[in-house]
Amino acid sequence: MPACDARQLFAKCSPFQLAESSFKKIAEHLGPGLEEHLDAFLETIRQNEIIPQEETKVVAVSMDGANVLLQEPGKKKGRKRQRPGERKVETEGSFDSPTSYRNAVVGSVTLYGAVPPDEKTPERLQSRYVARMPEDKSTTLKRQLQAEVESTLSRLPPDVVKIFLSDAAQGIRKEADTNPLFADFKKIIDFFHASDHLSNAAEAIFGKGSPDGEEWYESKRTLLLEDEDGAELVYRSMLYYQKNYKYPKDRKDALQREVAFFGNNKDRMEYRHCLV
Repeated sequence: MPACDARQLFAKCSPFQLAESSFKKIAEHLGPGLEEHLDAFLETIRQNEIIPQEETKVVAVSMDGANVLLQEPGKKKGRKRQRPGERKVETEGSFDSPTSYRNAVVGSVTLYGAVPPDEKTPERLQSRYVARMPEDKSTTLKRQLQAEVESTLSRLPPDVVKIFLSDAAQGIRKEADTNPLFADFKKIIDFFHASDHLSNAAEAIFGKGSPDGEEWYESKRTLLLEDEDGAELVYRSMLYYQKNYKYPKDRKDALQREVAFFGNNKDRMEYRHCLV
């Protein structure tokens, strides 16, 4: 975490008060050595972790990314800020900036047990996380996550259910599809992410704030979750509206994006098969 956050957390659990600069110096001093021996350090932690072997029914692996603003030069999209008195016309596109957004990635390994009586969802037994600040192709994060998954699977029965859960980001999808470790994992687009795209489609078809759009969204969301062919039926409904109705350009383009999203990912939306 940033030095300012580390100082605030330390202040809550310690009688000693350290300046923010002290945390920066500690990180600068310990960081290189920790990074050099990080894999061995994490392996020591894994070997001392207790895994609920008998209770575990499902292993869910997940990856996600978030853009963070760094004090590093790079390209930014959009318009440059126009200073008072400037007469130059601003242009669309990218421009050089002293700061830039880069993608940080987090991975998780979560173990689930059986569904308790009178409940609809399984019990979450344990979760472990790995995360890295932005790095080209996230090579370190992927290596650490693979080690976590391999260590976990080595201590679980071979018939445990394996799921790789993510959004539709191309880099993460490629990792799930090309890494042999995940060859026998069921790949699933998380339902909330799919629902968000469904909401975008409803707005594109019916317009913003439309009661018809809200009704279509609710019915298709239920269909997507509970019907064995839900994703295919939702996709066909989008195609019907796309082919039979005319829309303003912005809504037409938005609907096209959602049609493409469901067309490319409907095989990863088999939510009915994941319900107990």
